[in-house]
Amino acid sequence: MRDFIQDFLHGKKPERLSGVCGHDAEPQFRKLSDIYDFAPVGYLTLDARGYIREANLTAARFLGVQRPLIINRPFAVFVERSGMRRFLELLRTCRILEKDSAKVPLKIRGGGVVWTEMTSLPVLEEPVLEEGEILLWTVLTDVTVLRKAEEELERHRDRLDELVEERTTEIKKINERLREEVSVHKVAEERTKKLNDELKRNIRRLEEVNRDLEAFNFSLAHDLSAPMRIVDGFARMLAMRYADRLDAEGREFIDTIRKNAQKMIQFTNDILRLSRVGREGVVKTPIDMTVLMREVAAELKDAAGIGRKIIFKFHPLPPATGEKTMIRQVFCNLIANAIKFTGLRETGVIEVGGGAAGNENVYYVKDNGVGFDMARSGRLFSLFGRLHTEAEFEGSGAGLAIVRRIIERHDGRVWAAAKPGEGAAFFFALPARQAGDPA
Repeated sequence: MRDFIQDFLHGKKPERLSGVCGHDAEPQFRKLSDIYDFAPVGYLTLDARGYIREANLTAARFLGVQRPLIINRPFAVFVERSGMRRFLELLRTCRILEKDSAKVPLKIRGGGVVWTEMTSLPVLEEPVLEEGEILLWTVLTDVTVLRKAEEELERHRDRLDELVEERTTEIKKINERLREEVSVHKVAEERTKKLNDELKRNIRRLEEVNRDLEAFNFSLAHDLSAPMRIVDGFARMLAMRYADRLDAEGREFIDTIRKNAQKMIQFTNDILRLSRVGREGVVKTPIDMTVLMREVAAELKDAAGIGRKIIFKFHPLPPATGEKTMIRQVFCNLIANAIKFTGLRETGVIEVGGGAAGNENVYYVKDNGVGFDMARSGRLFSLFGRLHTEAEFEGSGAGLAIVRRIIERHDGRVWAAAKPGEGAAFFFALPARQAGDPA
């Protein structure tokens, strides 16, 4: 199989292909060739001097030149001047048999630049290569859209800094005038207080903008969803079509590819879900919290197909006013976490309850799971703030960040209490229903 792939990568039909595959050899070889040529990324084989030995059709399209015309040409002729230094550094790194990656701008026919992520892996292997020769297996990924988005984000950041500086300068001038008038006009004290309150609100808004900018950086990862789905799809096709030719190690490689691709898809979906929570409007309606939490618990238990014993303890919950879909997501994330982190217990016990506390209604989800050290809880509700390794418990680390964002959108608050080995409790508080709330 190894020799077959090497022959394929160098454009040769293996001599023993017909003996392995019978009369279906040629169609099978064409299918594999199509996968290589029409992949969503460009594949190149360079020698140590940077000359192109092999290329797929995608790479030729990136460069805007027919494939036969780029073979045996130096790759440097396609590199835009500003990226030449980084390309040469990549060549030097790969000559000492170390993998390297770089963002390299490429010139295309007719003018213009395509930004690519260039990743090269040096190989030194017989019998394909001449003795002592190094080849660079190279992948070109078009990141032009991502590059433009980063530049646009940088422009917005610069403009935001200008606005902050302008507003800060303006507020300083106002405060100076107020200090001059305070000895003469008693009303200036009230004006100063109002201006200070406005300044605090502006600071909070700026902090929120900064958090949104950070979330926006992560949301750029949604551009990875489509390539990851393609990777997962091709891996599944390989597993199905070539199952009879793959040994155990080959199947394990494909399983690893699919598992990690699906993990990345889930990762980006969680980021986009968090971003949507921040953008969507909150349409408040009355919510029967007792019915809602029972529905969510039943759905999660059925979906998980748990083979161990889980005991749910439900207590009546005070009603709430809010966006029902969002509050359902809060219960879903908290109860799903409780099910996951009681996985090491022979019998999992999950308790859901709540009650009125002044002008708030407080709700909680408690479990008898592994718990955690409160000294490490500072980043618990941050994006990707995990307190357990992925080897211990799977997950992207976005669930509690989504919970916090939803509760804050409802003018509420969220917190936790736990001890290692003694379980955990997650609380969230929502404003009690007021006279003007929807009936």
